[in-house]
Amino acid sequence: MKVRSRVISAVALLMGFYLIGFGLLGLVIVIDALVLAIPWFDAGKGKFVVLSLIFVFPTVRGMLARRDPEDRKPPGVPITEGDEPVLWQRIRELAHHVGTRPPAEIRLISDVNAAVQENARFLGLIPGKRRMYIGVPLLIGLTRSEFDAVIAHELGHYANHDTRMAGLIYRGRRGVLRTVELYGRARGTDSVMFRLYKAYAERYLRTTQAISRGQELAADLDAVRIAGRANAAAALRQIPALDAAFEFYMSRYVTTGWDLGLLPSPNEFFVGFARMLTAPPRQAELDAIRAEPPEQEAHPFDSHPPIQERIAMIEALPDDGRPLDDKNARATMLLRDPQAAFTVLARSTLADEAAQKRIVDWPTLMHEAGRARAAEGAQPLVEAVTAATGRPDALVALLDLVDQGRRSEVTARLALPEEVAHTTGRVRAEHQKTLLSWMLRPLTELNLAERGAARWAIDWAEIDRFELRAGAPVSLDDALDAVLAQSPDSRAMRALLGA
Repeated sequence: MKVRSRVISAVALLMGFYLIGFGLLGLVIVIDALVLAIPWFDAGKGKFVVLSLIFVFPTVRGMLARRDPEDRKPPGVPITEGDEPVLWQRIRELAHHVGTRPPAEIRLISDVNAAVQENARFLGLIPGKRRMYIGVPLLIGLTRSEFDAVIAHELGHYANHDTRMAGLIYRGRRGVLRTVELYGRARGTDSVMFRLYKAYAERYLRTTQAISRGQELAADLDAVRIAGRANAAAALRQIPALDAAFEFYMSRYVTTGWDLGLLPSPNEFFVGFARMLTAPPRQAELDAIRAEPPEQEAHPFDSHPPIQERIAMIEALPDDGRPLDDKNARATMLLRDPQAAFTVLARSTLADEAAQKRIVDWPTLMHEAGRARAAEGAQPLVEAVTAATGRPDALVALLDLVDQGRRSEVTARLALPEEVAHTTGRVRAEHQKTLLSWMLRPLTELNLAERGAARWAIDWAEIDRFELRAGAPVSLDDALDAVLAQSPDSRAMRALLGA
């Protein structure tokens, strides 16, 4: 009865969309027929018919745009039961406990997400092939029980028959929004139709998204029943933390050498993410996100309730006595060979990019990326020193000016940011000195790296870590401080460069 009522609701809304479209088409046909029947209106009949067809054209396109290609390739890579028997067995067990049929296909994806799909037929009334998507970052970041909660949630969509409606609701949303978009590009009389379809689209989205939000809350209860209240809530707290961590990892590690044409090896792609998660400073950052998930503003068109609302609902349930899972019991233990599975997915994910990039190990990637950033950061200082001295060896030339008491000849040539460019006198000199300190470090690092005295190292707890070789006579910070002091001294820097 629940399935039928949901299908009837969704179909009724789609019928409204069609009724508007076919009603408009019928009205235009009747008007065109009446106009063509007027004997004294010969000159403008053709133009009137053309204009009327243009008027309804967005409606026709919107209705026809609803269908998606049936052969669209699903994302990720499939894993068979022969590949990962333990994972398949666990998902079958969870499906049995939830009370539903397990998926016929499991695919690993690179997103911080898990999802289910069912190719149901006849408006969702006839079951179809089931497919489950599991994000590798979830396998890496969740405990066994947290993973059970996530999978039970997705299987709950099967048990509640939500996936049968998903295709119908999605195609309906796509068609309505497509029609609104097409009318929104038009002008004149089409603006009337735009307002009509916009109002209908809002009603349709509010109704179908309310159904989707109810489905999410119901699936959360399945997660609680299977994994326990504490683990279900912990899994929801983990998701925004892992999402932020993976975004940071992709932007600051994986793609740090993108403009240089460099990418990490597929063998190390997900391994690096796992190492970053275990770095103590990163764990502290993730704990902060888990304790206070980012605020999400509720919107009537959201398909998911805000995650804070879902966590609050779960934590408000009576204590079921089941404790949090051991943090050492990672979900990756369900995989027979995590490294092999992750490498296959990484190769698939990076396939197009890897064909145009050079694959390197992590130390090479971080060193080359650090070198490029240092060269960019030092460039204005190099230009200022070259203009002041005419010498190509910018750092040594700068140190010579420092020893001669002529440091200001360089700082005066540094272009200050717009917000402080108007300053004068001592204030301006302080701003220029600060600018010099920002640029002197990358210039020094670049010189030390070129001399083989240091390199940028891979560090999962610190970005742009610069390491001096063992036996350096002085620290880099001390050498920089001496050059930037009120009474500057270049001896420590020269000793560092000489070493």
